[in-house]
Amino acid sequence: AILGDCGQQLDLDAGDKDGMSALMLGAREWRTDVVKMLLRAGANPNKQNKLGHSALFAAAHMGRHNCTEILLKHGANPGINDKNGVSALFIASRLGFLPVVKSLHRSGASVNTLITNGN
Repeated sequence: AILGDCGQQLDLDAGDKDGMSALMLGAREWRTDVVKMLLRAGANPNKQNKLGHSALFAAAHMGRHNCTEILLKHGANPGINDKNGVSALFIASRLGFLPVVKSLHRSGASVNTLITNGN
């Protein structure tokens, strides 16, 4: 647990107005130090924001291979899709992030993703 200034326990999975948690932001910004610290402290690697994006999706979307590996080792589910049915594997594939694609595929991410918004 991480304690705030007054000794109260902080909610590691709290999000901003869009539901983005500190773990999602750390993964997106390639802050492996922050990602590791939050996961060790108990942050949920599978929490989703309002769009259904998880920290793994954020890392995959930005091509953050190291963060992807760390999240997978700490229980991030590669099978989580966002509200449109888009997976981390799909977005990494679409954007050409081959190391991320390989890591997700090795971890069991499905290659059969159905996009539900018509795109």
